[in-house]
Amino acid sequence: MGVWGSGFGYVSSTNEYKVVRIIFETETETEFMFENDTEFMEVHAYTLGSGKGWRNLGNFNLGTREYLGAGIFFNGVLYWLNNQSKMIFPFDLAEEKFCENLSPPPSPPEYEFDYDSNLWVLDGCLSFVISGHVNEAECSDVWLLRNKDDNHGMIQQVGHQSIGWSEVFRLFDIEIFAVIKSYSVLTYKGNHINIHDPKASTSETIVVFEENIGVVFPHKNTFVSLKELGEEDTKRMESVEIEETEGHAQPFNQL
Repeated sequence: MGVWGSGFGYVSSTNEYKVVRIIFETETETEFMFENDTEFMEVHAYTLGSGKGWRNLGNFNLGTREYLGAGIFFNGVLYWLNNQSKMIFPFDLAEEKFCENLSPPPSPPEYEFDYDSNLWVLDGCLSFVISGHVNEAECSDVWLLRNKDDNHGMIQQVGHQSIGWSEVFRLFDIEIFAVIKSYSVLTYKGNHINIHDPKASTSETIVVFEENIGVVFPHKNTFVSLKELGEEDTKRMESVEIEETEGHAQPFNQL
């Protein structure tokens, strides 16, 4: 209840996995969030296997009340995008504190209507994807946060003075969900998954499903065991049946 943002990531220096949650600080337990005049957020951290449970890291003023959702983890840092203030909030998992805010890249001036913005991890970099309409056609612009002095070298520290956003390509009429070797892009539309080469402007369908794709959640498999990390009473959630309004049930997989 009341979680306004969350994230999960790994701290390589201590070999720890951490879960972070962000909630609004309220004067009373029953007070509704938006009735509170303050914009302070209370941040909690949970280190898997530590046996310490949730730890209160204190209050942080991010200057917004907007729902932050799930943070994007990259290189020891969780990133939350705030579309309202047009700002990115980095949270260092090792230090357990927010770093200096990052400004997103500028929105393309030729976009005709409102546009959507999302953070991803693409090609080993933190990326920013802007989706909108140009000449009544849907398109997506992809930016990568890279070292300005080296187009191929990736920086290792948030807040380094030489980092900046570099636009790498624009794609039309498709939804991007991954960038693989040599900037080949995996996209989806309808019931197709395609591989697209932005340089050659070629596209090839690699998977066709019977039903349309609603949303894609990229993930990486892991052999890390919660029990081996020291967590107790762990269990795997199985598939359940969800009743639809028409009376038809569909399986819903929960992991």
